[in-house]
Amino acid sequence: MTELRDKLTELCDEVKAEGILFCFDMQSLSSSLAYLESEGRLYNALFNRRMILTTDLISTNFWQRQVVHMTTHKGFRQRFYAQSDFWFYKKNEVSRLEPSVVHSYLLPIPATKVACRFMLLYDTREKWLESNMADIESRLYLWMANLNIGDYNNLNVFLDYKIISKVSHMVLQCLAAGQSRNKIAKEMRLTLRGVDYHVSLLKQSLRAKNTANLIFSASLLRLI
Repeated sequence: MTELRDKLTELCDEVKAEGILFCFDMQSLSSSLAYLESEGRLYNALFNRRMILTTDLISTNFWQRQVVHMTTHKGFRQRFYAQSDFWFYKKNEVSRLEPSVVHSYLLPIPATKVACRFMLLYDTREKWLESNMADIESRLYLWMANLNIGDYNNLNVFLDYKIISKVSHMVLQCLAAGQSRNKIAKEMRLTLRGVDYHVSLLKQSLRAKNTANLIFSASLLRLI
């Protein structure tokens, strides 16, 4: 994670922002699954996210404040899942150490239902207006191209949203590896009923009709 954070800091310098928050996210509301259809549940899930990479302490402390700020606006669900959107802070809403503008980019990862979310922090509106947004988006896509499978695993969006549990995720990985129910139960010290319970939860969460469909859906969501 240290190496990835160093790369994010370099990216922050390139795009001339005061800070960047980065995480994986769903591409759209349609891929957020039944678990997050409730606005209150989505708010709580966002507020409690922990798998967020930041360039500095100010950015780290800013995530929860930004979530609260977003949810005071009508239609925040649609805006949050827009490919590009920005949020202004009035001068009396922020301290000197916090940004005046947050520009959010939600860039889809091809052949998946997952996206990369970049939230760029600017301390003045003037700096934000001076930024070349087309050039910034190109640089963000280039940065994304250098991500590896370990980065997806370390910052897994579905674990962070608590759509699936760590145990269910382990069961899913075993299924994807072709292991039988008996072998999964033995390796994970679960009963067969326990394995079936987690498989049932996974099918419900990923809206899968059978195990083959479950594995396919999981691959699109970068869960395996």
